[in-house]
Amino acid sequence: MRLLLLILAICIAAFGYSAAKDRAAVRFDAKIINLSTLGADHPAQFPTVIGGTARRALTLSFAESGEAQIMRLRIVADGPYEIWQAGNLQIDRAHCGAAAECRVDVHLTRDRRQVHLIAASPITLRAVSAELFRAQRVAQTGGIPVTTALCLLALLAPAMWRASSGMRNRIVCAAALLWMAAIDWRFMAAMLALLGLFFVLLRITEARPDRRMAFITVVLGAIGVLLFVKVAEPLAAGFLADPAGMLLLPIGFSYFIIRIIDLAFKVYARQIAVPGPLEYFAYMLFPPALAAGPIMAISEYRDGARAFTTLESRTEGLMRITIGIAKKLAADAFVLPLVTAGMADGFFGQDNHSVPVVLLATTLYVYLDFSAYSDMAIGLGRWWGWRMPENFNWPLLRTNMREFWRHWHMSLTKWVTRHVFIQASMEVRRSARWMQATLPVFATMLTIGIWHGLEAVWVLWAAHHAAGMLAGDAVLRLWQKRGETSQPLAWAATAFGIAFVWYWVSLGHSFTTTSSVREAIDNYLCFASLGLLR
Repeated sequence: MRLLLLILAICIAAFGYSAAKDRAAVRFDAKIINLSTLGADHPAQFPTVIGGTARRALTLSFAESGEAQIMRLRIVADGPYEIWQAGNLQIDRAHCGAAAECRVDVHLTRDRRQVHLIAASPITLRAVSAELFRAQRVAQTGGIPVTTALCLLALLAPAMWRASSGMRNRIVCAAALLWMAAIDWRFMAAMLALLGLFFVLLRITEARPDRRMAFITVVLGAIGVLLFVKVAEPLAAGFLADPAGMLLLPIGFSYFIIRIIDLAFKVYARQIAVPGPLEYFAYMLFPPALAAGPIMAISEYRDGARAFTTLESRTEGLMRITIGIAKKLAADAFVLPLVTAGMADGFFGQDNHSVPVVLLATTLYVYLDFSAYSDMAIGLGRWWGWRMPENFNWPLLRTNMREFWRHWHMSLTKWVTRHVFIQASMEVRRSARWMQATLPVFATMLTIGIWHGLEAVWVLWAAHHAAGMLAGDAVLRLWQKRGETSQPLAWAATAFGIAFVWYWVSLGHSFTTTSSVREAIDNYLCFASLGLLR
């Protein structure tokens, strides 16, 4: 019952925060948009007519934000009609058909802050509103600075090979601090202060006879800091506008918290002693895993430092870095355009064709992008002389969702299994059978979702993946009762399972490509029904 109440509290908090953020966004957008007709000295009054012999257009002016944005316009007019948006020699067309409400995506840059809506024939506009449309995955695609940083860090390998263990830790700390300082010295200072505070708390946890309260303080403090960062992420985006900074703050910050919590559990259970200050900071700031993992336990950091010292292992590291760079370039050159084009054509979420294209392409892009970072991180670790845990093992070729999660972001899956799934299973072991089967799975996926962002869409994403895992378990039990099957039927079942994993994972990206619950549910229903529901 306590677990159920905790899950409900987290869900309510996520939906409440999303609703508050949406209301704030509406107020914010009402201030930055200015509607006027060309040649008029006053804001446009609705209804208003554009197009025709008068060649009137509607001018939309947006305040300077310092970064590129996608603004989603909601236009209510008498259809069918075509809306043309023009600005800085860029013209895009949106055919709105017979729909009374049309959604048009306006791409704003630092140089393009004014857009003119024009029409070939006269149309009556009943209302125009705007909101900031944040495609989360597309907003996190600035990976070149991180790739460059990892390649530059590879130059430190000769110093690593000759250094003692203590000197290697010093080099690790210096490299990480230089990387963070290059992004923003304030971020570096904040991270050092936080890590220093948690180091003191861990020492207190280790020293006190009654360790429970100190342990709870460390864990709740770490979770509280993570939630604060997730809630303050919109402010952090302006604080660290650089793409690499965007990656390090909301995503890389989560990896710090996971390491701290993992270390706290081990110290509390007296499995290990708190490492010395130098080793502690080197472990927390280990550059190959700084931006996007893999997640390493302190024992893996220590053992990995003694694992790869041969020329063969170093050569394998260089090959792994090369594979990661090739994956990243292929993802950005060939797959990302499918995602951005589908979101930018003004039709995403409106017709029945762009939604599956965008969601399927997002699945492939996220896999290539994320596994590329893991390849580069693992390769850099081997090149330096460390063994790091694997993170991906062909997850999109698995036949059910549970197998998918065993092979996707494996270091995170192992961590949540150890600290969430097992603990939740013990909590409900005397509860009803349905609670024993469902609550640990949902609690695990909810942890992963909230780890990505404290938003309602991530709660829905967690429920979607939990449902996929539970449904897959039920189908697997029924399949195993059949006994032996023919080879052709087994092949067909394997092909169907792989196709289902692609479908289910892509369907889940309805919730990761937008922060709007309404947009996410619309796209979810469209793809789930194969275009029958819109």
